[in-house]
Formats: sequence, C-alpha cells, structure tokens
Amino acid sequence: MSYIKKCLSNRLVRFFLVAGINVSFGTLVYALFIFIGLGYALASVLGVITAIIFNFNTYGTFVFGNKRYIYIFRFACVYGIMCAVNIGGIYMFKNFVFVSNTFFSNLICELYEMFHDYLNQNKIQEIVAGILMTVPVGLLGFTLNRKFVFLK
Repeated sequence: MSYIKKCLSNRLVRFFLVAGINVSFGTLVYALFIFIGLGYALASVLGVITAIIFNFNTYGTFVFGNKRYIYIFRFACVYGIMCAVNIGGIYMFKNFVFVSNTFFSNLICELYEMFHDYLNQNKIQEIVAGILMTVPVGLLGFTLNRKFVFLK
C-alpha cells in the first residue's frame, strides 16, 4: 500500500491518471463531433471548450491541489495553445503520415472495413490522428499548467 501512496504523491503520476480520465472524456466528445459531421478543426475547438470546464476541475483538484477559479483564464489560454498544436498535428498525420506510412495506411483501411457503415475513411483518419496526438499534447499541457497556471 505504501508503494501506491508513494506513486500517488508524485504529481506527474497523478497528472497521467487524471489525464486518462480527461483524455477519455475529451476523445469521446471529439469523436462524437466528428461522427455528427463536423470537421476536425471545429470538433477540436468545441472539444477544447468542453474540456476546459471539465479538466480545470480535475487537474486543479487532484493534480495541483489548487482549483481557484481565478486561474481559469490562464488555463483556457494553455488549452488554446494545446488546441492549436493538436489541430496542426492532426493535419500533419492526415496529409503526411497516413499517406506515406504503410502501417498507418493499413490501420486506417482496417478501421474503415470495420466502421464503413458509420464513418468514411476521412473521418476515421481524423479520429485516429486525434487519438495519436493525445500524448504529445498532454505532455505540453502538463508543462504549461505547471509553469503558468497552477502556481504554488
């Protein structure tokens, strides 16, 4: 039990545990927006707006021990930066990685075979790219939140 407490005392470990919940929530919201027909940029922006409210409370409470709403503007600015990086990353995956990498091309084709009744190949690419961007965007978010939002 002390090992678990020791792990949970590490802010980065808590961040990734909470991030798992936040990413699941955010990915579902993003995928829902893609599914209903929005483009990836608009889906990302609307997902970020939804995530700001949800994630500010979870990160502030469980990771940084500070959810004073005075910091929500800074938090929103961090999420704006994260959103821009996410949109750029999705664009890069769709236009460069997915078209030139055999592994990803095969993955997209397999997913299309599974979900072609619900989603076209373009939408599948956008969802997969959004999922792949969660780790780099998450690390960026941790760093920016620690340095500029949830100050001690």
